[in-house]
Amino acid sequence: MVTRSGFAALLALALGLAACGNEEAELAEKAKQKQALEQTSLDQALAAYNAGDFQTALAVLRPLADAGNIAAQNNVGRMYYDGKGVPENDAEAVKWFQLAAEKGHPMAQFNLGAAYEYGSGVQQDIEQALRWYRQAAQQGQPEAQVNLGRMYDEGLGMAQNPLAALRWFSLAAARGLPEAQFDLGVLYSSGRVAPKNDAEALKWYRRAADQGFTEAQYTLGNIYEDGTGVMQDYAEAMRW
Repeated sequence: MVTRSGFAALLALALGLAACGNEEAELAEKAKQKQALEQTSLDQALAAYNAGDFQTALAVLRPLADAGNIAAQNNVGRMYYDGKGVPENDAEAVKWFQLAAEKGHPMAQFNLGAAYEYGSGVQQDIEQALRWYRQAAQQGQPEAQVNLGRMYDEGLGMAQNPLAALRWFSLAAARGLPEAQFDLGVLYSSGRVAPKNDAEALKWYRRAADQGFTEAQYTLGNIYEDGTGVMQDYAEAMRW
């Protein structure tokens, strides 16, 4: 049997749980509204950037970045890196990339990896480049995947590993990145990861060439001129 005092305690507990539930729902709604407002601002900044109005883009992005928005932090970093709307400042760019990268933003992780690889705004550090490329690549960022594949292929900061390179190039190529498609063609034509496969190489060269990738177009022209794995075709060679 529930006593009167016990019933009162249960009622108080129920009311307390209801209040907690309402408070959580209100917090969730506020977070949703904040996210929507931030996305609207990001869209405005992108429109201004695409229109060449870099000062307006930066004016919109900077308060968001200061408040911790990771997309804005990466974009502010990129503007400092490219000198768009501000004097070019690689060190300032790295600061913003680092903030966003540490919170898991894949494009910022890629940008930070590139800064470490080439020593832009930070001391060159291949191990750090690999670290950030890998984190971005594991999140599906295709530019990071192709750069990580290239480092495996060339043995930068690690033992040379063409099989690992093939894996990362394949992931990025499947996403349509022409650099990866070209690198995949080079691997297949070299025979470093499997028996030489001119037909597979040609497929990937053509996909990259169709997207306007100059190196692939030049390579494709040479293939048709020399008849490497295809019927010799000077007209097709001249087209590329």
